[in-house]
Amino acid sequence: MAAKDLFHDAVKQMERVEQYRQSIRQILMSHATFESGNSDIELQLVLDTEHNHYQLLEVGWEGLKRIYNCIIHLDSAQYD
Repeated sequence: MAAKDLFHDAVKQMERVEQYRQSIRQILMSHATFESGNSDIELQLVLDTEHNHYQLLEVGWEGLKRIYNCIIHLDSAQYD
């Protein structure tokens, strides 16, 4: 395969990965807008695009009880 074709394939793969990242961000952001009904509990969005780790967390307090729930956790793997 010619170097030009390899470069073109690499660019297409990078574009595809960026499309996946954008889709994941959009989905998580739409879920992060929901309210828990408890003002002491908040939704936190964690986006690590460098390592392709994404989380939506529910954190806060319910009385004296600490709340820490992972609602959504996605890891996007990139294969060569």
